[in-house]
Amino acid sequence: MTSQTLNFELMMQKSSESVTKNLYLHGTHNIRTPREGEQSMRKKIYFVAIALMAVFIISCALTPAVYAPIVTDYYVSDTTDLWWSGANSGHIVSGYIVPPSDAVWSPAVLCWEHSSWNPNLYPADRKTKLFETPSADWIWKSYQITTGESYTGDIVFFKKQIDIPECASSITADLFIITADNAYYFYVNNPSWSGIPDGGPANFVSGYGPTNFYYTADGTHKSGGTNSVSYETIGNLYPLEACTGAQASDIWSSIELYDITLLLDTGENWLQIVAVNEHAPPTGPTTNPAGLIYKLVVSYEVPVEVDIDVKPCSYPNSICLSDQGLLPVAILGSETFDVNQINPETINVGGVYLATRGSIKKPKLAYSLEDVNTDGYIDLIAFFNIQELISEGVLAADTTALKLDGNLYDGTRITGTDSVRVVPP
Repeated sequence: MTSQTLNFELMMQKSSESVTKNLYLHGTHNIRTPREGEQSMRKKIYFVAIALMAVFIISCALTPAVYAPIVTDYYVSDTTDLWWSGANSGHIVSGYIVPPSDAVWSPAVLCWEHSSWNPNLYPADRKTKLFETPSADWIWKSYQITTGESYTGDIVFFKKQIDIPECASSITADLFIITADNAYYFYVNNPSWSGIPDGGPANFVSGYGPTNFYYTADGTHKSGGTNSVSYETIGNLYPLEACTGAQASDIWSSIELYDITLLLDTGENWLQIVAVNEHAPPTGPTTNPAGLIYKLVVSYEVPVEVDIDVKPCSYPNSICLSDQGLLPVAILGSETFDVNQINPETINVGGVYLATRGSIKKPKLAYSLEDVNTDGYIDLIAFFNIQELISEGVLAADTTALKLDGNLYDGTRITGTDSVRVVPP
């Protein structure tokens, strides 16, 4: 064997060993069994799921929560209260004293305050609330009562309007605190001023109430106490001397608490109070003072105001009454409002809900998610059937604006308004 042949064989042997080594390192060594491959895939799916969950949690954390605004209104006794007095026997209905339909109501007056009133009020926590800003004031029909009114006593009707927006919900009015020198009872939204009072009678002596605390003057001594005939008008009604708590003790100084939540509704409400000043002989115009004081706190939720755009990116949002198509209304997203929180099934304009598209068997609500105003935030574009809006009276020739309402998935209500220009067909 020549030296050249030997060198060639040695070279081939080394080459074969190198290939075998490479096959081992890069081929045979990395071959996995089916079970190993399945485990590897499970690990990959697990890590992807963890990553997606993390993204979801972060997105939820970054999405601002939307809360329905809570409005709190305060109603206190002041000069916005209205009063009427002068009831006579013709105003008695089934035993109750009822103001006539043509009664002339006048603004209440901040009355003279007896030095014992405020110091003697209790309990302390209700007294504090009564005079917290906005503070209640003692009111009556005049600054001071007359000598004759002090002898005869008086029955004065007060009322105050309470307005709650039609869009309000979750109304609460569990803080209504009130007292009067000397007695009272009240109704809420009771035009007849009759029936069992919604509050009281308070500070009346046991056995007396709305139907028997008074007498009709007839020129004879009927008060049951000091003779006040000379100050009385025949036919008029006056409180019996024995009816009020002042005859037993000064229980008028107790501030009573009532919850009138269930008596209020959206729209116009009326608080109606019948206040009674005792029949008593005075030694001066200030020895038998009369006054009423109260505070009512009403709270409620209103919808979240959202920005909407009828016929996005067009102005003046013209709509022709002969149009047979769909009207797009965009609910605009923002840094503080994510439209993905809206429940599409609740979106409506004047009670007309989203149009549908697709097959009759499987209709889909007509809406889309896109950034219509290119501000970087996703908007929800809702589509409404124009002819349905017209047939339901939502859209007419004189319509100048459309109001959209809806709910978020958590129940929070939303609302938005945009102008429109109706074009005759």
